[in-house]
Amino acid sequence: MPTPSPYTTLGKIGKTYGVKGWFNVVSFTDPIENIFEYTTWYLKNDSQWEAFELEAFRPHGKGYIAKLPGYDTPENSRLLTNREIGVPTSELPTLANNEYYWSDLIDLEVYTAEGQLLGKVTQVLETGANEVLCVQGERERMVPFIKSVIQKVDLEQKRITVNWDPDF
Repeated sequence: MPTPSPYTTLGKIGKTYGVKGWFNVVSFTDPIENIFEYTTWYLKNDSQWEAFELEAFRPHGKGYIAKLPGYDTPENSRLLTNREIGVPTSELPTLANNEYYWSDLIDLEVYTAEGQLLGKVTQVLETGANEVLCVQGERERMVPFIKSVIQKVDLEQKRITVNWDPDF
């Protein structure tokens, strides 16, 4: 069983904004502004996490933009694009029953209600309407994370049971 990561990804750095080093924030939190409850962000570079103090953030359109100290031009902020934003897992609030962090679902095996293995969850995508599990088995499947499809999530057994046609 893999060792849990000491960090949990809450979002990622998006494209740059303006000429003063600001960038768009792609938040995976719900609501999206919860990512700003953490003033120290850890940005992932390859397999290493590096700490940054959040300098500023503000709403912009339907999302948010932010700024980190020392990143004062679009050219140097562009170096951060697509880096994951994480926080220490130990700082996350405890969830109620039947609530999960996306990171908890990665590597869980997905089975149909009839017991057929579809594969393992490789990532969770936010589509706007609902989350989608990317399940990699003999082929990749996109399984919506909605009540009518997800029958059971068992973190202890590392298993998700779904009401899903294996031919999809």
